[in-house]
Amino acid sequence: MRTDEAMKILNMEQENLTVENVRQAYDKYYQANDPKNGGSFYLQSKIYRAKERLELDLDPDRGEMEKVDEQHQNEA
Repeated sequence: MRTDEAMKILNMEQENLTVENVRQAYDKYYQANDPKNGGSFYLQSKIYRAKERLELDLDPDRGEMEKVDEQHQNEA
């Protein structure tokens, strides 16, 4: 997913782009689209991927750590 698409999904503006704001928007939209309340799993997955993309943009080192952790889990 491209960064601009992720920002649109989470209704974010460049000047407000912080990890905390991304997580707040994620929580709001993810809960609002909960299938248990008539929401959409598809939209929830788009919201999750948008959060993932923006967090990675804001903290690139975090993504590398996740890859290392995943490799260790696969080796076990």
